Amino acid sequence: MAGVFQPKTFPTALQQDAGYRLVAWLFLRLLALIYLAAFASLAVQIQALAGEGGIFPLSEQLAGAVQAHGALAWLAYPSFFWLAAGDGALLGAAWGGALLAVLLLVLPWMTGIAMLSAAPAAWVERTVLLLLYLLYLSLYQAGQFFTNFQWDYLLLETGFLAMWLPGGPRLVVWLFRWLLFRLRFESGLAKLLSGDPSWRDLTALRYYFETQPLPHAGAWYAHQLPDWLLRAGAGGTLFVELVVPFFIFLPRPWRLFAAWTTILWQLLIIATSNHNFFNLLTIALCLFLFDDRAVGRILPKGWREAALASPPAAAPARSRDSGADPEPGPGPGTGQPGRRRRTGAATAARPPQWLAASP
Repeated sequence: MAGVFQPKTFPTALQQDAGYRLVAWLFLRLLALIYLAAFASLAVQIQALAGEGGIFPLSEQLAGAVQAHGALAWLAYPSFFWLAAGDGALLGAAWGGALLAVLLLVLPWMTGIAMLSAAPAAWVERTVLLLLYLLYLSLYQAGQFFTNFQWDYLLLETGFLAMWLPGGPRLVVWLFRWLLFRLRFESGLAKLLSGDPSWRDLTALRYYFETQPLPHAGAWYAHQLPDWLLRAGAGGTLFVELVVPFFIFLPRPWRLFAAWTTILWQLLIIATSNHNFFNLLTIALCLFLFDDRAVGRILPKGWREAALASPPAAAPARSRDSGADPEPGPGPGTGQPGRRRRTGAATAARPPQWLAASP
């Protein structure tokens, strides 16, 4: 009922938090672009790699899996290609994945999806994410040696978690943070445990830029930097990978510092080396260290409106009869925890203050 004040309610640890609605929406759009790049790249290579006349034909892979594992071969080699294994199936999976990635990208602006209620819309988005994951897993298996890279593993694990993001629990946000922590901390740990003395004496960057795979022009310029700066870069890398990841689990200011520091380092890596979409995906994962208050300040107004109008990433709405706030939890411009708020038709029709005031 309009004019009635009720205490504000907050989600439990297993309920989607409204404070990450924009974050989830933006992350899925970025993931769609990364999926598009990954599938499009494979589409022009997979036939030569695993086709009937390719380097390691898919038919031979499937036969080898059956010989080694018998009736359980489909578990050891999970793939759509058990249904069809020709060149057409390979190209269909790659280009089909690219089309699904485009669909995931534009889904919030599709009229039919926007008119759905929260639960059906979440399932539509989740189904698209499931198909993207299974198609990439199939192509990853078919690629064998040629898709056995860190960015392939990271995309598969990220894609699996992303399936639970639309309409999912707040726990998914913490699982993404845990993924980012493992990625960054284990990268630094691998450097120390490798036994390479150049990381211990901070001289690794003297050789890195001229010995890395697929260097671009930026690597040549980085190699010319003075030795003191290269040593500082090596020390900074160990700090960002071994110390900063622990900030992920600390309060908001520490998480924001971890996010911006990690993003800066990823941009420096992009400027001096080539690791496919790995660094872009790492930057996308850093979104989960922000919240809607931070993301809402930099998103264009049209994107914010599309995100807030899109139901998949929202917390489950309450019954209209209860008069409760359909977006529980602290959000930008909604006041501090515990503050009482007017509910009902008048409040429901009024957009968030921070959104209405944005240019």
